[in-house]
Amino acid sequence: GGGGQSTNYYTSSYQIGGGYQDYTTITHQTPAATNGGGGLGAGGNVFVQQGGVLAIGAGGLLGGRVKGGAPGGPGAGGGAALGSSLFLQGDEVLYLAPPAGQTLTISGAIADQAGAGLGPTVQGSGTIVVSGGMVVLQAASSYTGPTVIQGGTLALDNAQAAGNDPIVFAAGTPGTLEIAAGAPANALVGFAAGDAIVLADRPAAVSYAAAAHALSYAGGALTFDTGTAPAAIAYDAATGVLSVACFAEGTRIATMRGRVAVERLAVGDPVSLARGGSGRIIWLGHRHVDCRRHPRPADVWPVRVAAHAFGLGRPARDLFLSPDHAVFVDGVLIPVRHLLNDATLRQERAAHVTYWHVELDRHAVLLADGLPTESYLDTGNRAAFANGGSVVQAHADFARRVWAEAACAPLVTQGALRDRVYARLIAQALALGWRAEAAGAGALRWLRPRSVRG
Repeated sequence: GGGGQSTNYYTSSYQIGGGYQDYTTITHQTPAATNGGGGLGAGGNVFVQQGGVLAIGAGGLLGGRVKGGAPGGPGAGGGAALGSSLFLQGDEVLYLAPPAGQTLTISGAIADQAGAGLGPTVQGSGTIVVSGGMVVLQAASSYTGPTVIQGGTLALDNAQAAGNDPIVFAAGTPGTLEIAAGAPANALVGFAAGDAIVLADRPAAVSYAAAAHALSYAGGALTFDTGTAPAAIAYDAATGVLSVACFAEGTRIATMRGRVAVERLAVGDPVSLARGGSGRIIWLGHRHVDCRRHPRPADVWPVRVAAHAFGLGRPARDLFLSPDHAVFVDGVLIPVRHLLNDATLRQERAAHVTYWHVELDRHAVLLADGLPTESYLDTGNRAAFANGGSVVQAHADFARRVWAEAACAPLVTQGALRDRVYARLIAQALALGWRAEAAGAGALRWLRPRSVRG
Protein backbone atom coordinates (compact mmCIF):
# COMPACT_ATOMS: atom_id res chain seq x y z
CA GLY A 1 0.00 0.00 0.00
CA GLY A 2 0.93 3.60 0.01
CA GLY A 3 3.33 5.02 2.54
CA GLY A 4 2.38 6.83 5.70
CA GLN A 5 4.29 9.44 7.60
CA SER A 6 5.91 7.59 10.46
CA THR A 7 6.96 8.66 13.89
CA ASN A 8 9.88 10.29 15.58
CA TYR A 9 11.22 7.36 17.57
CA TYR A 10 10.79 3.62 17.35
CA THR A 11 11.76 2.10 20.66
CA SER A 12 12.17 -1.36 22.11
CA SER A 13 13.67 -0.10 25.35
CA TYR A 14 13.90 3.60 26.05
CA GLN A 15 13.75 6.04 28.92
CA ILE A 16 13.12 9.77 28.69
CA GLY A 17 14.20 12.01 31.56
CA GLY A 18 13.28 15.61 32.33
CA GLY A 19 12.64 18.44 29.91
CA TYR A 20 9.98 19.01 27.30
CA GLN A 21 10.21 16.90 24.16
CA ASP A 22 8.97 18.96 21.20
CA TYR A 23 10.26 16.77 18.41
CA THR A 24 10.35 17.70 14.75
CA THR A 25 8.58 15.05 12.71
CA ILE A 26 10.90 12.67 10.88
CA THR A 27 9.14 11.48 7.73
CA HIS A 28 9.79 8.17 5.99
CA GLN A 29 7.44 7.96 3.03
CA THR A 30 7.34 5.46 0.22
CA PRO A 31 5.54 6.08 -3.05
CA ALA A 32 1.91 4.99 -3.15
CA ALA A 33 1.22 1.83 -5.12
CA THR A 34 -1.00 2.18 -8.14
CA ASN A 35 -4.04 0.61 -6.45
CA GLY A 36 -2.89 0.64 -2.81
CA GLY A 37 -4.38 2.48 0.14
CA GLY A 38 -2.45 4.90 2.32
CA GLY A 39 -0.09 3.54 4.98
CA LEU A 40 -0.58 3.91 8.73
CA GLY A 41 0.81 6.96 10.51
CA ALA A 42 1.21 6.37 14.25
CA GLY A 43 2.94 7.90 17.26
CA GLY A 44 3.54 11.63 16.81
CA ASN A 45 6.28 11.62 19.47
CA VAL A 46 7.12 8.00 20.27
CA PHE A 47 6.18 4.62 18.74
CA VAL A 48 6.70 1.76 21.21
CA GLN A 49 7.32 -1.45 19.30
CA GLN A 50 5.94 -4.80 20.39
CA GLY A 51 8.13 -6.24 23.15
CA GLY A 52 9.40 -2.81 24.14
CA VAL A 53 9.29 -0.96 27.44
CA LEU A 54 9.18 2.84 27.71
CA ALA A 55 9.64 4.86 30.88
CA ILE A 56 9.18 8.64 30.85
CA GLY A 57 10.25 10.95 33.67
CA ALA A 58 9.39 14.59 34.30
CA GLY A 59 8.86 17.19 31.60
CA GLY A 60 6.37 16.82 28.77
CA LEU A 61 5.39 15.57 25.33
CA LEU A 62 3.83 18.47 23.46
CA GLY A 63 2.19 16.36 20.74
CA GLY A 64 3.87 15.59 17.45
CA ARG A 65 2.58 15.58 13.89
CA VAL A 66 1.15 12.34 12.62
CA LYS A 67 -0.39 11.78 9.18
CA GLY A 68 -1.65 8.77 7.29
CA GLY A 69 -0.37 8.00 3.81
CA ALA A 70 -2.14 9.33 0.73
CA PRO A 71 -4.73 7.16 -1.02
CA GLY A 72 -3.68 5.18 -4.07
CA GLY A 73 -5.80 4.15 -7.03
CA PRO A 74 -9.60 4.01 -7.34
CA GLY A 75 -11.33 2.63 -4.25
CA ALA A 76 -8.20 2.81 -2.09
CA GLY A 77 -8.53 5.09 0.95
CA GLY A 78 -5.97 7.05 2.88
CA GLY A 79 -4.06 5.64 5.86
CA ALA A 80 -5.03 6.20 9.49
CA ALA A 81 -3.28 8.76 11.70
CA LEU A 82 -3.11 7.57 15.31
CA GLY A 83 -1.53 8.69 18.59
CA SER A 84 -0.34 12.28 18.29
CA SER A 85 1.94 11.68 21.29
CA LEU A 86 2.38 7.93 21.74
CA PHE A 87 1.45 4.70 19.98
CA LEU A 88 1.79 1.32 21.69
CA GLN A 89 2.20 -1.71 19.47
CA GLY A 90 1.15 -4.99 21.11
CA ASP A 91 0.42 -5.53 24.80
CA GLU A 92 3.03 -3.06 25.99
CA VAL A 93 3.44 -1.14 29.25
CA LEU A 94 4.18 2.58 29.34
CA TYR A 95 5.62 3.82 32.64
CA LEU A 96 4.97 7.49 33.40
CA ALA A 97 7.16 8.11 36.40
CA PRO A 98 8.20 11.68 37.18
CA PRO A 99 10.12 12.01 40.46
CA ALA A 100 8.11 12.97 43.52
CA GLY A 101 7.32 16.69 43.45
CA GLN A 102 7.73 16.95 39.66
CA THR A 103 5.21 16.87 36.80
CA LEU A 104 5.02 15.12 33.44
CA THR A 105 2.52 16.60 30.96
CA ILE A 106 1.42 14.74 27.82
CA SER A 107 -0.52 17.04 25.51
CA GLY A 108 -1.22 14.61 22.66
CA ALA A 109 -3.20 11.39 22.39
CA ILE A 110 -2.09 7.90 23.37
CA ALA A 111 -3.26 5.05 21.14
CA ASP A 112 -2.76 1.31 20.80
CA GLN A 113 -3.65 -1.32 18.23
CA ALA A 114 -6.88 -2.63 19.76
CA GLY A 115 -8.32 0.85 20.30
CA ALA A 116 -7.36 2.12 16.85
CA GLY A 117 -10.15 0.28 15.02
CA LEU A 118 -7.74 -1.30 12.56
CA GLY A 119 -9.77 -4.50 12.26
CA PRO A 120 -10.44 -7.69 14.27
CA THR A 121 -7.08 -9.23 13.37
CA VAL A 122 -5.08 -6.30 14.74
CA GLN A 123 -4.86 -6.69 18.53
CA GLY A 124 -2.75 -5.31 21.36
CA SER A 125 -3.77 -3.32 24.44
CA GLY A 126 -1.39 -0.85 26.01
CA THR A 127 -1.17 -0.40 29.79
CA ILE A 128 -0.24 2.90 31.43
CA VAL A 129 1.40 2.86 34.88
CA VAL A 130 1.64 6.14 36.82
CA SER A 131 4.00 6.54 39.79
CA GLY A 132 6.16 9.11 41.57
CA GLY A 133 5.01 12.69 41.04
CA MET A 134 2.14 14.10 38.95
CA VAL A 135 1.19 12.95 35.45
CA VAL A 136 -1.14 15.21 33.44
CA LEU A 137 -2.98 13.75 30.43
CA GLN A 138 -4.58 16.49 28.32
CA ALA A 139 -6.01 14.86 25.19
CA ALA A 140 -8.64 12.22 24.48
CA SER A 141 -6.92 8.85 24.02
CA SER A 142 -8.04 5.51 22.62
CA TYR A 143 -5.75 2.94 24.25
CA THR A 144 -7.66 -0.04 25.61
CA GLY A 145 -5.53 -1.32 28.50
CA PRO A 146 -5.87 -0.24 32.14
CA THR A 147 -4.38 2.89 33.68
CA VAL A 148 -2.72 1.97 36.97
CA ILE A 149 -2.02 4.59 39.66
CA GLN A 150 0.89 3.09 41.56
CA GLY A 151 1.47 6.02 43.88
CA GLY A 152 1.68 9.63 42.76
CA THR A 153 -1.07 11.63 41.06
CA LEU A 154 -2.87 11.18 37.75
CA ALA A 155 -4.55 14.39 36.55
CA LEU A 156 -7.10 14.16 33.72
CA ASP A 157 -7.67 17.37 31.76
CA ASN A 158 -9.99 15.50 29.40
CA ALA A 159 -12.74 13.05 30.35
CA GLN A 160 -11.40 10.57 27.75
CA ALA A 161 -7.73 11.03 28.54
CA ALA A 162 -7.38 7.64 30.29
CA GLY A 163 -8.56 5.59 27.32
CA ASN A 164 -11.27 2.98 27.59
CA ASP A 165 -10.32 0.51 30.33
CA PRO A 166 -10.54 0.85 34.15
CA ILE A 167 -8.44 3.23 36.22
CA VAL A 168 -6.85 1.05 38.91
CA PHE A 169 -5.61 2.23 42.32
CA ALA A 170 -2.78 -0.21 43.11
CA ALA A 171 -2.97 -1.82 46.55
CA GLY A 172 -0.46 -0.64 49.14
CA THR A 173 0.61 2.48 47.22
CA PRO A 174 -1.84 5.32 47.95
CA GLY A 175 -2.58 7.32 44.84
CA THR A 176 -4.55 10.38 43.79
CA LEU A 177 -6.81 10.91 40.78
CA GLU A 178 -7.52 14.53 39.87
CA ILE A 179 -10.51 15.17 37.60
CA ALA A 180 -10.32 18.60 35.98
CA ALA A 181 -12.70 18.47 33.02
CA GLY A 182 -15.67 16.14 32.97
CA ALA A 183 -16.07 12.81 34.72
CA PRO A 184 -14.29 9.88 33.06
CA ALA A 185 -16.45 6.91 32.07
CA ASN A 186 -13.72 4.48 33.13
CA ALA A 187 -14.59 2.13 35.98
CA LEU A 188 -12.56 2.88 39.14
CA VAL A 189 -10.96 -0.20 40.67
CA GLY A 190 -9.33 -0.63 44.09
CA PHE A 191 -10.25 2.77 45.57
CA ALA A 192 -9.43 2.30 49.26
CA ALA A 193 -8.35 4.09 52.42
CA GLY A 194 -5.33 6.27 51.65
CA ASP A 195 -6.38 6.96 48.05
CA ALA A 196 -8.01 10.21 47.01
CA ILE A 197 -10.09 11.53 44.14
CA VAL A 198 -10.01 15.30 43.69
CA LEU A 199 -12.92 17.00 41.90
CA ALA A 200 -11.37 20.21 40.63
CA ASP A 201 -14.66 22.09 40.33
CA ARG A 202 -15.46 21.38 44.02
CA PRO A 203 -19.19 20.63 43.75
CA ALA A 204 -21.26 21.61 46.76
CA ALA A 205 -22.33 18.01 47.39
CA VAL A 206 -21.99 14.47 46.07
CA SER A 207 -24.27 11.43 46.34
CA TYR A 208 -22.88 7.90 46.64
CA ALA A 209 -25.18 4.94 45.99
CA ALA A 210 -23.34 1.99 47.51
CA ALA A 211 -25.67 -0.61 46.00
CA ALA A 212 -25.06 0.74 42.49
CA HIS A 213 -21.36 1.53 43.17
CA ALA A 214 -21.93 4.98 41.64
CA LEU A 215 -21.18 8.52 42.78
CA SER A 216 -22.97 11.47 41.23
CA TYR A 217 -22.43 15.23 41.47
CA ALA A 218 -23.27 18.36 39.52
CA GLY A 219 -20.39 17.85 37.08
CA GLY A 220 -20.95 14.19 36.27
CA ALA A 221 -20.81 10.67 37.72
CA LEU A 222 -18.17 8.12 38.66
CA THR A 223 -18.59 4.34 38.62
CA PHE A 224 -16.68 2.02 40.94
CA ASP A 225 -15.82 -1.60 40.24
CA THR A 226 -18.33 -3.98 41.84
CA GLY A 227 -15.71 -6.14 43.52
CA THR A 228 -13.69 -3.34 45.10
CA ALA A 229 -16.18 -0.49 45.60
CA PRO A 230 -15.99 1.05 49.10
CA ALA A 231 -18.95 0.71 51.43
CA ALA A 232 -19.14 4.50 51.61
CA ILE A 233 -17.18 7.57 50.56
CA ALA A 234 -16.38 10.75 52.48
CA TYR A 235 -16.41 14.11 50.69
CA ASP A 236 -14.87 17.44 51.70
CA ALA A 237 -16.56 20.24 49.72
CA ALA A 238 -13.87 22.75 50.75
CA THR A 239 -11.14 20.81 48.92
CA GLY A 240 -13.16 18.68 46.48
CA VAL A 241 -11.55 15.54 47.89
CA LEU A 242 -13.24 12.14 47.95
CA SER A 243 -11.75 9.58 50.34
CA VAL A 244 -12.57 6.35 52.12
CA ALA A 245 -13.09 7.18 55.78
CA CYS A 246 -11.27 5.40 58.60
CA PHE A 247 -13.26 4.10 61.58
CA ALA A 248 -16.10 5.74 59.76
CA GLU A 249 -18.45 5.20 56.89
CA GLY A 250 -18.68 1.47 56.28
CA THR A 251 -17.15 0.50 59.65
CA ARG A 252 -19.75 -1.58 61.47
CA ILE A 253 -20.38 -0.77 65.12
CA ALA A 254 -22.15 -3.34 67.31
CA THR A 255 -25.51 -2.05 68.52
CA MET A 256 -28.48 -3.53 70.31
CA ARG A 257 -30.01 -4.26 66.89
CA GLY A 258 -26.88 -5.77 65.31
CA ARG A 259 -23.91 -4.30 63.47
CA VAL A 260 -24.68 -0.90 61.97
CA ALA A 261 -22.49 1.17 59.64
CA VAL A 262 -21.22 4.16 61.59
CA GLU A 263 -22.65 6.67 59.10
CA ARG A 264 -26.13 5.38 59.97
CA LEU A 265 -25.68 5.99 63.68
CA ALA A 266 -27.09 9.08 65.33
CA VAL A 267 -26.80 10.88 68.62
CA GLY A 268 -28.98 9.07 71.15
CA ASP A 269 -28.51 5.59 69.63
CA PRO A 270 -27.52 2.80 72.06
CA VAL A 271 -24.45 0.70 71.17
CA SER A 272 -23.30 -2.64 72.57
CA LEU A 273 -20.25 -2.63 74.81
CA ALA A 274 -17.51 -5.24 74.65
CA ARG A 275 -17.74 -5.95 78.40
CA GLY A 276 -21.52 -6.16 78.42
CA GLY A 277 -24.29 -3.61 78.67
CA SER A 278 -24.78 -0.64 76.42
CA GLY A 279 -23.78 2.99 76.05
CA ARG A 280 -25.57 5.89 74.42
CA ILE A 281 -24.04 8.08 71.70
CA ILE A 282 -23.75 11.74 72.68
CA TRP A 283 -21.54 12.96 69.81
CA LEU A 284 -20.16 11.81 66.42
CA GLY A 285 -16.99 13.63 65.32
CA HIS A 286 -15.47 13.73 61.84
CA ARG A 287 -12.43 15.43 60.34
CA HIS A 288 -10.84 15.33 56.87
CA VAL A 289 -7.03 15.44 56.96
CA ASP A 290 -4.62 16.40 54.17
CA CYS A 291 -1.70 14.29 55.40
CA ARG A 292 0.67 15.88 52.89
CA ARG A 293 0.37 19.24 54.66
CA HIS A 294 0.61 17.91 58.21
CA PRO A 295 3.91 18.79 59.94
CA ARG A 296 4.08 15.23 61.39
CA PRO A 297 2.30 12.97 58.88
CA ALA A 298 3.05 9.82 60.91
CA ASP A 299 0.70 11.24 63.56
CA VAL A 300 -2.24 11.06 61.14
CA TRP A 301 -1.51 8.29 58.64
CA PRO A 302 -4.10 5.54 59.21
CA VAL A 303 -3.20 2.15 60.66
CA ARG A 304 -4.60 -0.87 58.84
CA VAL A 305 -5.56 -3.67 61.23
CA ALA A 306 -5.83 -6.81 59.13
CA ALA A 307 -8.76 -9.18 59.46
CA HIS A 308 -8.24 -11.63 62.37
CA ALA A 309 -5.05 -9.84 63.52
CA PHE A 310 -6.05 -10.22 67.20
CA GLY A 311 -7.79 -13.58 66.71
CA LEU A 312 -10.61 -15.03 64.67
CA GLY A 313 -13.11 -12.28 63.90
CA ARG A 314 -11.10 -9.55 65.66
CA PRO A 315 -11.63 -7.70 63.45
CA ALA A 316 -13.90 -9.56 61.05
CA ARG A 317 -12.43 -7.59 58.13
CA ASP A 318 -9.64 -5.05 57.62
CA LEU A 319 -10.18 -2.04 59.84
CA PHE A 320 -8.55 1.40 59.74
CA LEU A 321 -7.83 3.39 62.90
CA SER A 322 -6.07 6.65 63.64
CA PRO A 323 -2.61 6.02 65.15
CA ASP A 324 -3.63 6.81 68.74
CA HIS A 325 -6.93 4.99 68.66
CA ALA A 326 -6.60 2.40 71.42
CA VAL A 327 -7.47 -1.29 71.23
CA PHE A 328 -8.75 -3.03 74.37
CA VAL A 329 -6.72 -6.16 75.09
CA ASP A 330 -5.80 -7.97 78.32
CA GLY A 331 -7.74 -5.43 80.39
CA VAL A 332 -5.83 -2.38 79.14
CA LEU A 333 -6.00 0.12 76.27
CA ILE A 334 -3.02 0.15 73.87
CA PRO A 335 -2.87 2.74 71.06
CA VAL A 336 -2.36 0.89 67.78
CA ARG A 337 0.75 2.92 66.93
CA HIS A 338 2.52 0.96 69.71
CA LEU A 339 1.58 -2.40 68.17
CA LEU A 340 2.72 -1.84 64.57
CA ASN A 341 4.40 -4.98 63.21
CA ASP A 342 4.59 -4.18 59.46
CA ALA A 343 2.35 -7.17 58.77
CA THR A 344 -1.10 -7.37 60.32
CA LEU A 345 -0.81 -3.87 61.84
CA ARG A 346 0.86 -1.41 59.54
CA GLN A 347 0.63 2.27 58.78
CA GLU A 348 -0.59 3.42 55.35
CA ARG A 349 1.02 6.53 53.81
CA ALA A 350 -2.23 8.18 52.80
CA ALA A 351 -2.50 11.52 51.02
CA HIS A 352 -5.95 12.17 52.49
CA VAL A 353 -8.00 10.50 55.19
CA THR A 354 -11.26 11.16 57.01
CA TYR A 355 -11.52 10.16 60.67
CA TRP A 356 -14.68 9.68 62.68
CA HIS A 357 -15.06 9.00 66.39
CA VAL A 358 -18.02 7.92 68.48
CA GLU A 359 -18.43 9.51 71.93
CA LEU A 360 -20.66 7.74 74.45
CA ASP A 361 -22.18 8.95 77.68
CA ARG A 362 -19.07 7.52 79.34
CA HIS A 363 -15.71 6.31 78.07
CA ALA A 364 -16.15 2.64 77.18
CA VAL A 365 -15.09 -0.21 74.90
CA LEU A 366 -17.25 -0.72 71.84
CA LEU A 367 -16.92 -3.26 69.02
CA ALA A 368 -15.79 -2.04 65.59
CA ASP A 369 -16.16 -4.88 63.09
CA GLY A 370 -15.73 -7.23 66.04
CA LEU A 371 -12.56 -5.64 67.45
CA PRO A 372 -12.79 -4.13 70.99
CA THR A 373 -11.75 -0.49 70.65
CA GLU A 374 -12.24 2.58 72.79
CA SER A 375 -14.97 5.12 72.31
CA TYR A 376 -13.91 8.75 71.93
CA LEU A 377 -12.52 10.43 75.04
CA ASP A 378 -12.22 14.22 74.87
CA THR A 379 -8.61 14.92 75.87
CA GLY A 380 -8.62 18.45 74.51
CA ASN A 381 -8.63 17.71 70.79
CA ARG A 382 -12.34 18.04 70.05
CA ALA A 383 -11.54 21.18 68.02
CA ALA A 384 -9.55 18.95 65.64
CA PHE A 385 -12.89 17.82 64.19
CA ALA A 386 -14.90 19.77 61.63
CA ASN A 387 -17.97 19.66 63.89
CA GLY A 388 -16.11 19.95 67.18
CA GLY A 389 -16.84 23.60 67.90
CA SER A 390 -16.29 27.14 66.65
CA VAL A 391 -12.53 26.68 66.21
CA VAL A 392 -11.02 24.08 63.86
CA GLN A 393 -7.31 23.36 64.20
CA ALA A 394 -5.13 23.72 61.12
CA HIS A 395 -4.06 20.08 61.47
CA ALA A 396 -5.96 17.28 63.18
CA ASP A 397 -3.66 16.11 65.95
CA PHE A 398 -4.41 12.62 67.26
CA ALA A 399 -1.21 12.29 69.29
CA ARG A 400 -2.35 13.93 72.50
CA ARG A 401 -2.23 11.60 75.47
CA VAL A 402 -3.99 13.54 78.18
CA TRP A 403 -6.09 10.96 79.99
CA ALA A 404 -8.55 12.05 82.64
CA GLU A 405 -9.90 9.98 85.47
CA ALA A 406 -12.84 9.12 83.21
CA ALA A 407 -10.77 6.61 81.19
CA CYS A 408 -12.42 3.17 81.25
CA ALA A 409 -9.13 1.22 81.48
CA PRO A 410 -5.42 1.84 82.06
CA LEU A 411 -3.44 3.20 79.13
CA VAL A 412 -0.35 1.13 78.22
CA THR A 413 2.25 2.16 75.65
CA GLN A 414 5.31 0.12 76.72
CA GLY A 415 6.53 -2.52 79.14
CA ALA A 416 6.06 -6.25 79.68
CA LEU A 417 2.30 -6.30 79.05
CA ARG A 418 2.61 -4.46 75.77
CA ASP A 419 5.48 -6.81 74.77
CA ARG A 420 3.36 -9.90 75.47
CA VAL A 421 0.53 -8.56 73.33
CA TYR A 422 2.97 -7.74 70.55
CA ALA A 423 4.44 -11.26 70.67
CA ARG A 424 0.95 -12.75 70.34
CA LEU A 425 0.28 -10.54 67.31
CA ILE A 426 3.44 -11.86 65.65
CA ALA A 427 2.40 -15.45 66.38
CA GLN A 428 -1.06 -14.75 64.95
CA ALA A 429 0.45 -13.18 61.82
CA LEU A 430 2.49 -16.35 61.23
CA ALA A 431 -0.61 -18.46 61.76
CA LEU A 432 -2.43 -16.37 59.13
CA GLY A 433 0.29 -17.15 56.60
CA TRP A 434 2.58 -14.13 56.81
CA ARG A 435 6.28 -14.91 56.37
CA ALA A 436 9.29 -12.94 57.57
CA GLU A 437 12.64 -12.81 55.80
CA ALA A 438 15.90 -11.04 56.58
CA ALA A 439 16.18 -7.60 54.97
CA GLY A 440 19.72 -6.78 56.10
CA ALA A 441 21.10 -4.90 59.12
CA GLY A 442 18.98 -7.02 61.44
CA ALA A 443 15.72 -5.89 59.84
CA LEU A 444 12.85 -8.14 58.76
CA ARG A 445 10.65 -7.91 55.69
CA TRP A 446 7.16 -9.38 55.93
CA LEU A 447 5.68 -11.19 52.94
CA ARG A 448 1.93 -11.25 52.53
CA PRO A 449 0.08 -14.56 52.60
CA ARG A 450 -1.35 -15.67 49.28
CA SER A 451 -4.81 -15.61 50.82
CA VAL A 452 -6.20 -14.64 54.21
CA ARG A 453 -9.64 -15.68 55.22
CA GLY A 454 -11.92 -12.68 55.74
